[in-house]
Amino acid sequence: MRTLEYKPEEAETLNNIGLVYYDWSNAQQALKYYKQALSLWRDLKDQQRGEATTLNNIGLAYSNLGKKQQALEHYQQALPLTRAVEDKRGEAYTLNNIGAIYSDRGEKQQALDYYERVLSLMRDTGDRRGEAVSLNNIGYIYSDLENKQQALEKFNEALEIIRDLGDPANEASTLNNIGSIYADWREKQKALEHFNKALELRRAAKDPAGEALSLGNIGTVYILFGERQLGLVKLEEALKLARAVRDPSLVAQALNNIAGIYNDWGEKEQALNYYNQALQLRLDLEDKSGAASTLTSIGALYND
Repeated sequence: MRTLEYKPEEAETLNNIGLVYYDWSNAQQALKYYKQALSLWRDLKDQQRGEATTLNNIGLAYSNLGKKQQALEHYQQALPLTRAVEDKRGEAYTLNNIGAIYSDRGEKQQALDYYERVLSLMRDTGDRRGEAVSLNNIGYIYSDLENKQQALEKFNEALEIIRDLGDPANEASTLNNIGSIYADWREKQKALEHFNKALELRRAAKDPAGEALSLGNIGTVYILFGERQLGLVKLEEALKLARAVRDPSLVAQALNNIAGIYNDWGEKEQALNYYNQALQLRLDLEDKSGAASTLTSIGALYND
């Protein structure tokens, strides 16, 4: 007969098995183990920290599966537990996850409120890497809200911290963010400079998802300046990598951009095929702003 004294270790083991499946891009199998771990944590007293960690992991798995509301519900259950044990880093992590859900849903101001709270906690705890991530998230929201100058300032603050820390993965993400601002401003050379540097870092780190993102960004710049054939080559590379790592958000982004090229070339049927694939993925992900953008493009295609 098992006794309760073994349960914390058992719960941790189940949670860790779930993490392995999640890292293998098998969120459904990860959920199975996370839920078993959660049940054990709840059988125990004074195990709020472990319960909160597992709730966050369950939320991440649901988010990965496109079930944003279920993800949000689990993050909201985790939040008071982190506060009960005065775990500021755990609280910041949970707030960040909640902010990400609101951002994915297109509720950018709500996301910004959460990310600002995360930044404050990161600074309180002296977590420089966390501070840089928060600055990037805030910059991203400002960019979505069309406040590009403020976004650039946040990204540059983040880049300075990241370079001090010697963190190439986050440096690549931040360079991508800065490149996006310059692309929005139609500053081709500055945009390509930042995107290509990010691509170099991603390849050095053997990060195919990050590589796909950078290739997609480079392709978009070429499209902006009328170099559609070169843009298509980059986007098809990005699409292949995004599918290989099973990242539906990146796949949808590449499909949507490829559709735009075919539309510009007057190949409406081909464009519609890519738009419809992108739309289905964005609907599955509950990406309201992305789905709306794709629907607008489809509508414009029919009205042409």
